[in-house]
Amino acid sequence: MLNDGKQNSLPMTGSDWRNVLRNKSTGSPASTVGTPDENSSESVDYKRSHNLLATSESSQNKKEKTEDIDESAADSILKEPTTPRSPTASVPSEEQYLSPTESMKPSDYLRQIHYSRVIKDENFVRRYTGFSTIRSYLDFMVMLKEMEYDRCWQKKVLDFDNGILLCLMKLRQNFFHYHLGFLFGIRDGVASDIFKYGVGILMNFFESYPYNPLNVLNQSFLKSNISFHLSDYPNCALIIDVVTFNIKSPTPKTAKNGPFMTIEEQGKLKALIAVTSSDHICYVSPCHTGNVTEKELVELYAKSLFARLWPGASVMGDQSLNIEEYLPKNIDYLPPPITMKKTTTTSTGEVSELITKLPLVDRLVRRARCFNILSDEVGVYTVPMFSDISRCGFYLTNFWDPTANSV
Repeated sequence: MLNDGKQNSLPMTGSDWRNVLRNKSTGSPASTVGTPDENSSESVDYKRSHNLLATSESSQNKKEKTEDIDESAADSILKEPTTPRSPTASVPSEEQYLSPTESMKPSDYLRQIHYSRVIKDENFVRRYTGFSTIRSYLDFMVMLKEMEYDRCWQKKVLDFDNGILLCLMKLRQNFFHYHLGFLFGIRDGVASDIFKYGVGILMNFFESYPYNPLNVLNQSFLKSNISFHLSDYPNCALIIDVVTFNIKSPTPKTAKNGPFMTIEEQGKLKALIAVTSSDHICYVSPCHTGNVTEKELVELYAKSLFARLWPGASVMGDQSLNIEEYLPKNIDYLPPPITMKKTTTTSTGEVSELITKLPLVDRLVRRARCFNILSDEVGVYTVPMFSDISRCGFYLTNFWDPTANSV
């Protein structure tokens, strides 16, 4: 129906709106058919529809762009060749650890402990390595590097400094391997492997010529460095004793294996220890189970020690060890001093017992047991290598600073 020759005012369809917008964006003349006048009542609807259509087209374009970016990134990841990661990639340098930069990877921050930070905290050194001062700890590390053990270190997951630190922390606090792996950012199986490897390094170091504890068995050295605890025994060179370690009872699951049943019945590990008059632990024998008597330990290991002594030297030991039977003719035996007399009442009457205490030995053994791995019960799986572990713990006390406070 015509309105007096005026333009048709029928409402516009969706296709008409698109044609108008398309012609407006390309600059072509727009068709006047079905286009509302600016003064008409439909101009407001036109503008509103134009804004809604422009907004929907812009959001659709953004979505298409992000989808293209995600697809291209996924294609690049799939096409990128997978190269094996270097095992030392997660080990930051000391400079990077102290002042982190953007070049560090997120995996570098998984490590809770690092050697460069430990050597700056004396309380941490004392509580987690056993050394009483930072200076004594650094001196010990210098001795290891002088023997070039850092060059033959084969564990690439941790460098030499952090590997020895892990070994000392296991000796000092007896942490679970899972906890050590968490602290150093490695797996628990790798932490166990590094601990065994580090114990082997330390044992090789203690058996080397310059730092062998038996080197202190020198007449001039012992007489010039005699401890005040042995001032009444100037000729005493060695004090012999036996230390024991309790074995943890196995669980029912592990007790099914044959060797663990015998270990549970024996219950203890024994080792011969020799202390010099200069306040040093010069020898610790391999550990034996409870079926070996103390006299047999003296017969097995003490003879080689007595052969190193000079004529006129003296050896002190408990009378139950029967050291006199194995001493050479030119070596004297010193009975230990009687510290107290213990009287017990039985059904037959009172029985008196003389209790002796060996000077230096009890103090040094108590000092070495600050390594929790020596004071705690020995696990059944630790028994095969506990001889090396115990010797490492006892020999490490020789490198502590004697003037510092006890740990």
